Amino acid sequence: MNQANTLSQTILSGQKIHVEHVIPQKPSKEWDAFLKKEGTQHDDVVNSIGNLTLLLGPKNIRASNKPFSDKRPQYKASQAPINEYLSTLSKFGRAEVEERARKLADIAAKVWK
Repeated sequence: MNQANTLSQTILSGQKIHVEHVIPQKPSKEWDAFLKKEGTQHDDVVNSIGNLTLLLGPKNIRASNKPFSDKRPQYKASQAPINEYLSTLSKFGRAEVEERARKLADIAAKVWK
């Protein structure tokens, strides 16, 4: 069974899917320090489409407000194509949010013509 079929079966099993904020809605001190060092305002990125992804409930709970380095394995393990780009990154800040938003917009434009 390929990844798409595995993911479809997981979704069809009734597991809840949650919207995950990569940069958390309520950032930890570590996230605050990272964003400050980067010169990024939390409100400027938190609800950007580039900062949102999908995770199954238990994975979302495990990811929570943790640093990106702790969240990345959850994205890789999710088997959801929407998380592939996230699993390749070493950090996630404003530039990555904006790049991911562009990538998602390109995909959306091809799917919904």
